[in-house]
Amino acid sequence: MHTNFDTIKKIIQLSKLSVSDKKELVELFSKASDADLESALALFMEDAYWISVINENFKAKKTALKNKDANIWQEIMNGEESQLKTLGA
Repeated sequence: MHTNFDTIKKIIQLSKLSVSDKKELVELFSKASDADLESALALFMEDAYWISVINENFKAKKTALKNKDANIWQEIMNGEESQLKTLGA
């Protein structure tokens, strides 16, 4: 039986991300429950473009946390909120 995680992992591995980015993104998704992955899987299956968007947001958040930069963090969150509103429209 394939899980949502298995499918997301396969999609990520087939993406054009770097090997290290693929590894980090798979690790990130491995921490979520299978039910929580349903919306991400639907998004990735709709358009693989979202893999790179999620990856870039993830990397930006890691940098903001590392640098303890609340302003950058807020900018990232605002951008994600805008993207989610676009999806809902």
